[in-house]
Amino acid sequence: MAIIDTSSKSASPSLGKGNPVYIIMLTLVATLGGLLFGYDTAVVNGAERSLVEFYIYKVQASGYVYVSDIVSVISQYRIMMTLVLYLVFLVISGQIIKLTGFRKGIVMSALIIAALSVWAISFLKRPLPTVPADIKDTADAVKGFVIASALIGCVIGGALAGFISKSL
Repeated sequence: MAIIDTSSKSASPSLGKGNPVYIIMLTLVATLGGLLFGYDTAVVNGAERSLVEFYIYKVQASGYVYVSDIVSVISQYRIMMTLVLYLVFLVISGQIIKLTGFRKGIVMSALIIAALSVWAISFLKRPLPTVPADIKDTADAVKGFVIASALIGCVIGGALAGFISKSL
């Protein structure tokens, strides 16, 4: 049973199917549902522990010694972090173009992508850590990224839902 009855013609015109308030309410509920589902999966249900064990345990078990497992985990983390930031940028860029118009949006998006590209190049070219304290700090950053990945997908999906619903 729906809370908002849109099947009858006598329904309030302010909550009809073509009303933006109705669409915003539906999108908000779907976004919050996805966000809570991702949080429940990642944190409450214990997926966080298994992800940490799979990705971080090797780093911690080795006593933060520079080994090939650590190199591959840190390298994959850097690449994934950069790709996720570019994906988030694309979503933000679409919103900027939608809000400010095509010409202004493209200029603003080009400035943001230039800054992001400079950061990404410097981030990817950094030498891998060799000091145990730096390896521990990087392992903690990887742990945070792994835990946040479940929620990042929900945020990106919620942001793209507006474009998809508008096109349909």
